[in-house]
Amino acid sequence: MKNKTHTILGAIIGDVIGSVYEFAHNKRIDFELFNEQSQFTDDTVLTLAIADAIMHRKDFAKTVWDYGNKYSCGMFHHWLSSDILEPYSNYSNGSAMRVSAVGFAYDTMEEVLKVAEQTASITHNHKEGIKGAQAIASAIFLARQGKSKKEIKDFIEQTFHYDLSFTLDEIRADYEFDATCQGSVPQAIVAFLESTDYENAIRLAISIGGDSDTIACMTGGIAMAYYNNIPNYIVDFVMKRLPQEFIDTINEFEEYLNKHKAMSLEKQRKFWEELKTRGIKKYQKYAPIFENLYQNKIIYHEGITRIVRLENLEITDEYFQAKAIKEKVILTKSQKDRFRKYNTLEKVLNKSDKWTFRGTWGNAIISENPLRIGSPYANFVIWIEPNFVKNIERLAEYGDDEDALKLLWNR
Repeated sequence: MKNKTHTILGAIIGDVIGSVYEFAHNKRIDFELFNEQSQFTDDTVLTLAIADAIMHRKDFAKTVWDYGNKYSCGMFHHWLSSDILEPYSNYSNGSAMRVSAVGFAYDTMEEVLKVAEQTASITHNHKEGIKGAQAIASAIFLARQGKSKKEIKDFIEQTFHYDLSFTLDEIRADYEFDATCQGSVPQAIVAFLESTDYENAIRLAISIGGDSDTIACMTGGIAMAYYNNIPNYIVDFVMKRLPQEFIDTINEFEEYLNKHKAMSLEKQRKFWEELKTRGIKKYQKYAPIFENLYQNKIIYHEGITRIVRLENLEITDEYFQAKAIKEKVILTKSQKDRFRKYNTLEKVLNKSDKWTFRGTWGNAIISENPLRIGSPYANFVIWIEPNFVKNIERLAEYGDDEDALKLLWNR
């Protein structure tokens, strides 16, 4: 395979390796990974259909229908044989097994959830069918954003109310074939959470038996996003079992993602160049600091400290404006105690994760390290050190919020 990046191939490999174990009731982790009978199934076909539709802005229903009929995906033959492409309130894992491209293709959680629902709803418009697709897509999105397994687990549990507290060892003996989203998506996610690398994730997914190709397909997509590495011997084995048109689509999707990423970075570079030459004319001594800001996280403060990323940045000679997307809230002990006293802690932590702020250059407060821009009461802070925000997050994660905030504001 000419591309070194493997996004949707993570899901496809899980499907191919799991194909021979779908009805084998395998309960071992040390099973034979490579079987000459291994082949792609409808999971691979429809994963590629969704990727194709995203790349070329095709209608999801029509594209899935075209691929399904071309490659004889009989699992929903009644829908494929119809000329009226209407959903049928399905909640099987067919919605979740084809969604991995969505988790790789979009830059915000809002987009990922929206498009995942769209891909599911063409057939699986039951709330459980939609939820399953969104859970897998969002796990992939968070994994490729560098989130920890704990952060991914917490998000899935809090957003979709899946119970991920079980272990595979606890369920393996009694787990049976279950093709519903609610009976296979949590298992696929836990297989990823317990894994140590990509191959181990696939082995764990198949080791519980059941709908092995689909569970491994879902696990494989998340594991690829998280580990960002698939051993060449696995890639080579699976690629030999795919027709050339599948390989072409996989390569095209990787090129599409690389181009999209390059365009995004270029857009940010242009923004910071504009900021450097227009918005801070009277702060020219800070121009060198601004040059590489596009690659660093931004911290926003308004009484409460939040780690955010910015979108829709707008700069003029008079003001700056942006939409902030919350990623994490860091509270001091006294703040937590106060919010608990008034029963508002959960409200603060779960407050809208999106808001727009605006500041004027005339009232700007600027300091060099950290680079702080804003007003005395509402400002956002941009840290230059690449690992600084990670240190803040690490301190907060282990409960040392006071130390984290001291490091942030009194450095």
